[in-house]
This record gives sequence, C-alpha cells and structure tokens, in this order.
Amino acid sequence: MVASTTSRIPDLLEKHQPKLLGAWLERQLASGSLRSGQIKEDELRQQSQRFLREFLGGLKSGHADDVTGSSWNPVRELLGEFSRSRALQDSRRRKRQPSSSP
Repeated sequence: MVASTTSRIPDLLEKHQPKLLGAWLERQLASGSLRSGQIKEDELRQQSQRFLREFLGGLKSGHADDVTGSSWNPVRELLGEFSRSRALQDSRRRKRQPSSSP
C-alpha cells in the first residue's frame, strides 16, 4: 500500500475505530485467545486498543508503505512488548501447573 495525501484509510479507521475494535475483540475471544489463561479479557482489550492506536499513527505518518521506517517503531516496539508479556505469562502459568510425570 502506498500512502498518499489522498489516502482515506487512516480517516476511515479512525472514524470507525470503536466498531472495528469491538468486532476485532469479538473475533479474538471467539477464536480462544483467552483459553490458554495467558491474558485476561481487560488486558486483551487494552492491548488491542493500544495496537490500533499505534497502527493508525503509522498509517498517518505518511510512510505507510515502509513499515521498516522509524515512523513504525512504536508499532514494532508494542508488538515486542506484547510478545514478551505473553511469553512471561506462559512461563508463569507452566510453573504453576503440576508435573504430569510419574
């Protein structure tokens, strides 16, 4: 996707952000995102809101066609933060589970 001054995508995403977020959360929940116990629903909602906000910022930067550029740093950092958080939560969950070995 090449960003231009006439791109309506950022405006459309911003205009419909609450509806988009609600539908996205419904699909995440329906797919079993909470089943593993790694994340609670309120945390999933906060992370989804933060991602959408940063993603929109990347689109509005005028460099939507270069996701490796510095204007997309906040999005990449946020995804890294989410990944680390989920890995840590999974590690803690596994330590609490009883061993299945005899």
